[in-house]
Amino acid sequence: MFWMDKSRVEKLAIGTVQFGMPYGIANSTGQVSRDEAYQILKIAYVKGIHTIDTARGYGESEAVIGGYISQNPQQEWEVITKISKNGKSVNDHIEVSTKILGQAPYAVLAHNADDYTSDPDFMSGLFRAKDSIGIKKIGVSIYNSEEIEAVMARFKPDIIQLPLNILDTRLVRSGTLEMLKEQDVEIHVRSIFLQGLFYLSQKEIEQYIPMASEPVRRLRNVAEDAKLRLSELSLLWAASVSEFDKIVIGVDCASQLQEHLTTLEKPMDGAVFQEVMNIAFEDERVLNPSLWPAKS
Repeated sequence: MFWMDKSRVEKLAIGTVQFGMPYGIANSTGQVSRDEAYQILKIAYVKGIHTIDTARGYGESEAVIGGYISQNPQQEWEVITKISKNGKSVNDHIEVSTKILGQAPYAVLAHNADDYTSDPDFMSGLFRAKDSIGIKKIGVSIYNSEEIEAVMARFKPDIIQLPLNILDTRLVRSGTLEMLKEQDVEIHVRSIFLQGLFYLSQKEIEQYIPMASEPVRRLRNVAEDAKLRLSELSLLWAASVSEFDKIVIGVDCASQLQEHLTTLEKPMDGAVFQEVMNIAFEDERVLNPSLWPAKS
């Protein structure tokens, strides 16, 4: 049976860390230029992608987004921004973001679980923002299942953003995502290309992160059998997971976004996704990019 869903594109959100700084191990072009960022957002909006993911800590990202929005006031964007304490109140952060973006954020997320779970003032500031200044949703960006447990034991957020991809399916297999959906939490996934790892050649992976070589080779074989690139398989898999409300994708250029949109038009046999799930890789040294060796 072939799986095809015309709403795939509506799941996408444009990740904008590249708008504000160089990002990703496969990024050879550096920070996206403002003109290129505007072209990316223009194409995204026309194609039905109306959500932008950013953060106060993403360099010039909010300023680039605000510049585009000011030139295209007829477009209605849902901008999600992430904030950390950094000696400022939640309200101060939101005021700065609102001024730079030219509109209030649609949602505000704590940029890390520690701020959300251990700082009562920060937490209450998020809830006040939702109640008093028109922020529609609040939430938190997390990294692992332990942080999810800590967050859910504290205050249920509207949104949890987390890393997931075809190599790291742990939260899907454990039933954690199903639990979150049962409690009406929106799930936004990021790092579906494992911070650019899936764009590297097999030789580059063997040299850079040798312990990733074998599982990535297995995934690449699955992709090749389906006549796909590894990055395409990861995007199509993410689009197939019903628990995912948004898939945050960062792109380095407009043509890359076009490629992703073309990928989402491809029908897929569900058996391919089952092969992905059967790999069940668990090595934290590979799945957590903060543990990767420095790239020379």
